[in-house]
Amino acid sequence: MLICLVLIGMVIMGFYSIELFSQYHLLTSDRRAKLQNDSTYILEHMVKKLSLAIGDSSNATVTRYPAGVGIRVRLDTGTVTGAIDANDMFADYCLVNSEIRFYTNTLGLTMPPTSGTYQVLTDRAVPATGLEFQGNIGASNILTDNVLTIILSLRWSPNLAATPDNPTMQMRTTVLMPAVSAS
Repeated sequence: MLICLVLIGMVIMGFYSIELFSQYHLLTSDRRAKLQNDSTYILEHMVKKLSLAIGDSSNATVTRYPAGVGIRVRLDTGTVTGAIDANDMFADYCLVNSEIRFYTNTLGLTMPPTSGTYQVLTDRAVPATGLEFQGNIGASNILTDNVLTIILSLRWSPNLAATPDNPTMQMRTTVLMPAVSAS
């Protein structure tokens, strides 16, 4: 009888361990999938907007913030397609704490903007390093060609250290801006 009770107890403990293991992996894989979905949405948003960028060596297309936590982009509004004109719009992508914000109509605003309307693309960006831009960026923080690499780092709870329960997702993409001339 005692042996039977011990065996039943071991079977119950085995099932309980399998359940805990399954719940843990389901939770962490669900978090990683949600971070990947957020990352994909943000990068698609940026690629779509940056493909509308227009400029040349006298009219800056992409200007990186002095602190490196964002960019300002000149976007062609299509009034005079393919030509720089007074109707072109400036938009900003910036990292504020753990939020990646998209500001529109930012001409004349500070970098990063302290006012104006914006859309929060995510609130899961890793503070200080969640949004990076790489390319041929000159001393005056202006992109000197038509290729920009975006590196995006998201974390489930961005202000906590990365752990198996708090996964980090990093994605990178390179954007070619066809209406930008380096000369």
